[in-house]
Amino acid sequence: MGIVHRAHDTLTDRIVAIKRLRSDLARFQPEVFERFAREAEALRQLNHPNIVQALDTFQRDGEHYIVMDYVAGDDLATSP
Repeated sequence: MGIVHRAHDTLTDRIVAIKRLRSDLARFQPEVFERFAREAEALRQLNHPNIVQALDTFQRDGEHYIVMDYVAGDDLATSP
């Protein structure tokens, strides 16, 4: 549903994860954007040590993003 990138937040000087909604999905399936927005809202409301915290959401050039705490670890796509 999304692609996650590691980034440096220059305002807070910390490493964050930025999840970008796949535009190919959002363009043809409006319900995918609704799910993405619900995910961001759920992350904002939840506070638990095992759940990443959503820090911000934004839209730029028709793309939708969620900025989250960065958690170091293996890439699940390449993990055994």
